[in-house]
Amino acid sequence: MSYVKEVIQNILGKKEIKEDENLYYSFLVAREGSEYYAVSIEYLVEVSEANIQNMVNIPLVDEWILGLLNVRGNIIPVISLSKILNLSSSREGIKYAIIVEKNFPVAFGVEEIKDLYQVSSKALKPIFHLQENKVLNIISYEFDMEEKQVASVVDIEALYDSDFMK
Repeated sequence: MSYVKEVIQNILGKKEIKEDENLYYSFLVAREGSEYYAVSIEYLVEVSEANIQNMVNIPLVDEWILGLLNVRGNIIPVISLSKILNLSSSREGIKYAIIVEKNFPVAFGVEEIKDLYQVSSKALKPIFHLQENKVLNIISYEFDMEEKQVASVVDIEALYDSDFMK
């Protein structure tokens, strides 16, 4: 996993750095519906093409499970962060799968890969009002992007510890 981070950082010329005790974090930002989600590259395994044609639909499961994706012989569940957060999204718009791993691999279905962002710890804004709701505690922070857009930081640890992953 650290190899993937190193390759991404080398390609984009971006590294985690410390300046004046201000830690910088690297996030891959992607869009699902009208929402932007930031995923720490610490958990990032890869980004793969995914659409409704190459995902296997699973009948009789919760709507936040978009399907299964075969990535080089590995079967990976694809989930919708927007559906978990009770926001609207469309399965048909999914073009990419952001594959992350903590205990096992899982993919987030997204419509667009925005960019890799370096974000100062001072720029991360806690979202306390969302954390009161157990479903929404998987979003821990947010930060401002260009053009008045905001990215919600997905707390991978909280997601894997949630009822959704058990």
